[in-house]
Amino acid sequence: MGNGFGGRKPSRIPEQVARAMEFLDTTDMTGNEVARAVGMSKSTLYAHVARRRAELEQFA
Repeated sequence: MGNGFGGRKPSRIPEQVARAMEFLDTTDMTGNEVARAVGMSKSTLYAHVARRRAELEQFA
């Protein structure tokens, strides 16, 4: 089995999305700036933020 070297990095998407949503809600950063700041592509950022906001609205 694995020895801890190589392979795909663990996903940090939930933390990145939470941080991105905070940036989008509290700063005047553009989507591109936010994506760069949290370490994901702009398209991935928009997809995950849209999904998360839809989930939050569903339970509001």
